Amino acid sequence: MADPSGSLALKDTSHESNSKLKAIEVVEDKLSIKQDTVPMEVESEVEFSNQEAVTLTVEWTAPEVNLTNGRCSELPENPNCHFLVKLFFQHNTYLTEIPSSFFENMPVLQVLDMSNTSIKTLPSSISKLFRLRELFLRDCEMLMVLPPQIGRLTNLKVLDLEGTNLVSLPKEVGWLLQLERLKFSLYKFADRHIEIINGIERSIISRETVSKLSSLKELSINVDPECDWWDAEVEAIISDLGKLGNLETLKLYFPTVELLDKFLQPRCAKRLQWDVVMPLIYPTLSNFSFIVGRHNDHIMSSIPRELQDEFVKLKKCLKYVNGKGDMDAIIANALEHVEALFLDRHWTIQRLSIFDMEKMDKLKFCLIVECNEMNTILGGSTLYQGLVKTGDGGPIFGSLHYLGIHYMKNLRSIWRGPIIDGSLSSLKILAIHTCPVLRTIFNLRLLDNLVFLQELIVEDCPKVRSLVTRESSLLQHKDFLPRLKKISLLHLPELHNISSGVWIAPRLEKMVIYDCPKLKNLHPLERCSRDIKEIKGESEWWESNKSDWSSEQHDYLVRVFVPLEDDDSNDELVEAVQVSLHMSQIPPLHGSTTLATTLAPPPSDVQTASTLHQATASFKEKVAEKLDVELDEKNFRGKKEKVRRSRIRDMISKIKELIPNVDKQTSTADMLDLAAGYIEDLQNEVKTLRDLRDECKCSK
Repeated sequence: MADPSGSLALKDTSHESNSKLKAIEVVEDKLSIKQDTVPMEVESEVEFSNQEAVTLTVEWTAPEVNLTNGRCSELPENPNCHFLVKLFFQHNTYLTEIPSSFFENMPVLQVLDMSNTSIKTLPSSISKLFRLRELFLRDCEMLMVLPPQIGRLTNLKVLDLEGTNLVSLPKEVGWLLQLERLKFSLYKFADRHIEIINGIERSIISRETVSKLSSLKELSINVDPECDWWDAEVEAIISDLGKLGNLETLKLYFPTVELLDKFLQPRCAKRLQWDVVMPLIYPTLSNFSFIVGRHNDHIMSSIPRELQDEFVKLKKCLKYVNGKGDMDAIIANALEHVEALFLDRHWTIQRLSIFDMEKMDKLKFCLIVECNEMNTILGGSTLYQGLVKTGDGGPIFGSLHYLGIHYMKNLRSIWRGPIIDGSLSSLKILAIHTCPVLRTIFNLRLLDNLVFLQELIVEDCPKVRSLVTRESSLLQHKDFLPRLKKISLLHLPELHNISSGVWIAPRLEKMVIYDCPKLKNLHPLERCSRDIKEIKGESEWWESNKSDWSSEQHDYLVRVFVPLEDDDSNDELVEAVQVSLHMSQIPPLHGSTTLATTLAPPPSDVQTASTLHQATASFKEKVAEKLDVELDEKNFRGKKEKVRRSRIRDMISKIKELIPNVDKQTSTADMLDLAAGYIEDLQNEVKTLRDLRDECKCSK
């Protein structure tokens, strides 16, 4: 077995005539060998995982070698690897160069992963990997050029260059006729590296390179949204896409809505002497991720970067940035197949229902950010009358699972006007952040539709007095929001009560209440006090509410209360944001079959029982390992979000010091508006002074 330091013993496999040294099982069910072992022949899989920088001199005859997550700084010049099928040495950031003849003796290599290394180029010996099927170079940020020898890898099916900084995609990639997955990223200033040959400027993506890849099933191209040169490149790619009859997944950035419109239209192609209309590719895609609209990446984003990144990875996602009303009809046509919509800083839209609701019946996720002219999300009498008139009076957003609303300056309601039965009936998560004029969230009719809502987050809405508007006594004696499990209420200075006396959330399990000084009535607790498991809030606020409870409630609620320290509110919000997208996608478990019953062996077969017992134990260990990894990732994201929020608080503190009357504002949005106006006034004053200086003819 391995010693605690990670070294491992070697044992003799005497069952073979020519006894060879074989690495035995070590931590995490992987096979490893000490880094400083003398050159040897090794059977089975070999893994190197070191903490110190090393130079590898091992010759490998194993079919699989794993050199991941170490500090490998050098590779052997020409290793003898005639039996090597899979080679992994990703996450070696100290590795900057691959020897020129490194791949000379790897004739059967099929999988090569060099992701997250610091290599700058590939050696010419890459052309020797005739049988290579999968090549991964993800997040090799120093990699800017692919050698022409890449075209010799004619059996390649996967080429993943996402996260690199390529200055061009060479024409030799077009020779990879068996390629099924192509993912790459282009350098922001790639246009500065364009070569001019015989007076002709070469394109960044060689023309018709993509169109030759007839076997392609997935195409993903990442570019910086500030790249002006991308317009011409993507227009050429759009023309080529119609020739990719097998394409299933597409990730693309459209700088303008006009380019998206061109993509949505049928295209003509020359075949022999006839003009042939190519069929629409868009409806046939099983997955896509489109970003539409020119924009700049903000240094300080109004929503967590992780939320944005996760959202654009959702299935059939469209992100529309800096939109204007004259282009909304084109976007509406695209929404017919969209399942995740990210509307970011639309300048004119007043309500989401301005789009064709009938075409948005597949929408499952919706994120709306900084659409400052929007006063309601859905509804209006015109919407209702239009649906009734056309006979399309079905539910609106009946498939929507997640609705996130962030930094909406003029939002006054979620739904206005008559509500069609079944609308929003699948909604599981509703998250509302920084809406300075919003006064309430629900009316009774909307509450009656939200039968699947599981989590509600309301933050930084300074005018909200109650979550529920009680217009009449209708339906007030039933339990609304029957599946709501968690409520998070943060920074709501005018919140007086939660539901205006309406019965809600009979199965509520968790509440988080922070900076809601006027909230005295916890009305939902009267109906769910035996189900609630945790209430988090400030100690001072909690003590002030005790006198309103019955003695029976008091004893129970005191046991579930957890004091909320200053930093805990950030943690709670981070957790809410992180779980929302994942929670909305988790499919329900079918049946009541457990792991034990699934793997339960027949009692008559002792050998099978032993095998299954080992399989069960191994499976449980792998599940535990995966959960640990996910927990580490969650903690990491939580720390990043806390840093982001801390930076925002610091910036606001500085703004309060520099700009008059900012401290009188009740919301972050109002503070930023006042700051922006103040800066604009200063800029005008500076301009006026400069003009006066230029006009001044006073003698020096």
